[in-house]
Amino acid sequence: MFKVIRISVIALLFTVWSQAATVVRMDEVICGRWMSEDKDLMINISKQNTEYTATIVWFDDRDETKKMEEHVDGLNPEPSLRNRKLVGINMIEKLEYAPESNTWENGVMYDAQQGRQWNSCAYINQKGELKVKSYWHLKFLGKTRTFKRI
Repeated sequence: MFKVIRISVIALLFTVWSQAATVVRMDEVICGRWMSEDKDLMINISKQNTEYTATIVWFDDRDETKKMEEHVDGLNPEPSLRNRKLVGINMIEKLEYAPESNTWENGVMYDAQQGRQWNSCAYINQKGELKVKSYWHLKFLGKTRTFKRI
């Protein structure tokens, strides 16, 4: 009798533990690698404390005169950052999860092609696509890029 109870308790604990281990928190579904719909940019989103950051992993190097890894942030308004490599820089920083809307808000996006920063927000639509919007003060005037999980 005790052996059956002990086995049942162990099985129950194992089941609860394994289910808990596979649960992904809603705020962390954004984490991982994403490829732009145009297949010209790959980012990796990670959580650091309560904020989310998107780092450039790969981009389509249309300028075939040099390797992708050799491209630098030449238009950065901060002269000391103009020699940093584009691969590995934070494209988006400071995104915070907003549980009431299931979105990530208050981010800052850096556009290396223009050397400018924009406000940004993100959400995952019903198809599982990541929608990242960059804007200057007014969201409805912004530009949205679509990414697919890879």
